[in-house]
Amino acid sequence: MYTDEFETVLRSEYDAILARRKALGVDASKDAGGGKPDSVAKGDPAWLFGVALSGGGIRSASFCLGALQALDQYKLIPRI
Repeated sequence: MYTDEFETVLRSEYDAILARRKALGVDASKDAGGGKPDSVAKGDPAWLFGVALSGGGIRSASFCLGALQALDQYKLIPRI
């Protein structure tokens, strides 16, 4: 079924992410942000976000590692 309704597409993508995480045995409902209240309720697609890392050199790899370490420090990795 084709639709260009943003909410329908967003919900469909979110459901696909949850299904994949369930198939992999990954808990998509872990607390993030160090137990601090999140501004977006879990179960809402806006709770997730994506990360794209690019580059092929040592500087890029170092930067990407630092970015991932910062996300981990704030316990945001489960939201990716």
